[in-house]
Amino acid sequence: LGAGGGPWARWAEDGKIRLWGRTIGKVLRTIAAYKEKQYIGCVACSPNGKKLAFQADDEPVRLWDLEKDVEAGRGTEKLSIVAHIWFSPEGKPIGVVSDALAYFLNLGANKTWKTDHPAGALASAPDCTTGALGLNTLRPVAVERGHGLNESCKPGRSATDLTFTPRL
Repeated sequence: LGAGGGPWARWAEDGKIRLWGRTIGKVLRTIAAYKEKQYIGCVACSPNGKKLAFQADDEPVRLWDLEKDVEAGRGTEKLSIVAHIWFSPEGKPIGVVSDALAYFLNLGANKTWKTDHPAGALASAPDCTTGALGLNTLRPVAVERGHGLNESCKPGRSATDLTFTPRL
């Protein structure tokens, strides 16, 4: 989770997320994300380390403010299995891959854009206007609408991770 030796998260079937100190090897903090026992399947930390996004089975993605220790937002769609949660460089929007579909969430504005193409991985350009989806093809998308712009290439294998790099 944290860069430069910051804490890392561990989650389980009890609905709690535990933030561990890498250097001291023990729990620094426990977030009781769900009152009932829920399997938390995916967790991601914002680039500035101030927010945590997570999702439990058949629940919307939730955003947690780590400084205030409160929920800071919630997605509008109930998702069954989330394979990937990703924060844009500025911390919003949040990208989610669930059941081979991608979603871009702006939890502060309570908006969700569902892409019209299957995805196994996603990323966003630094300006957050263009994203990329990958499964059996790589496809740029307009983040605000979730619509594919055009098919880029077929890598021959499924994409499991994507990233944008500065022009070389």
